[in-house]
Amino acid sequence: MKVIILAAGRGTRLKDSTKNIPKSLVKLNNNTLISYQIKNYKINRCKRIYISTGYKSYCFDNLHLKKIYNRKYQSTNMVYTLINTLKKIKHDEDLIISYGDILFNSIILKKLINSREQFTVVVDLNFLNLWNKRFINPIKDLETLKIKKNKILEIGNRPNDLNDIEGQYLGLIKINKKFIKKFINFFENFDTFNPHTTIDKNNISMTSFINLMIKNKYQVTSLNIKNGWLEVDNQSDLKKYQYYNLINKYKINL
Repeated sequence: MKVIILAAGRGTRLKDSTKNIPKSLVKLNNNTLISYQIKNYKINRCKRIYISTGYKSYCFDNLHLKKIYNRKYQSTNMVYTLINTLKKIKHDEDLIISYGDILFNSIILKKLINSREQFTVVVDLNFLNLWNKRFINPIKDLETLKIKKNKILEIGNRPNDLNDIEGQYLGLIKINKKFIKKFINFFENFDTFNPHTTIDKNNISMTSFINLMIKNKYQVTSLNIKNGWLEVDNQSDLKKYQYYNLINKYKINL
């Protein structure tokens, strides 16, 4: 099992905390965000870990893991960073992809490792439990996500109300090794697959990219969970997670 941690961004909403380090190296409970992931992966025997870097890439040197640098990180988005990495590694194993600013417990990872689907996206069905702690009006930060029989029908659009949101995307994905080339091909031939879109593929969000794949008849499976993970966007998140002791409550601190 290979792993790609997407960690090219600065995380400007964390302000001065990321002035000298990338977002994934910000600390929560005295540990960097990325360290929680790396420990989790290694415990679960995912030892071939790649870090997709950009902003202040040298800060990851002491982790002694394989870095794949996105030299266009300032003008591109996460999908481009991922494709840049996929082109530089062998496709000989199934692949887990995680955002560098999330934390998740070992239970979630084990379930994802055991998935046999071609393209699996982890979805939190109980997302409001966390979002109500983070936001006064949670819907402003959420996107649509609709599921039928564990198949994602829609993801990444602006919701009208909470009825459009059946779960929350974590930023945690598994791609079967046989599907990796199809994933790259969809990006490379983006305009052919989506002739009427005005979206710039180099700056498309991951959820919008997945949504377009679904529209083009690619099957995307949801792995449904209930809590057990955290997303860090700003200083408020860090403070609230400490206040509510969520690292321990969600059994993330392995």
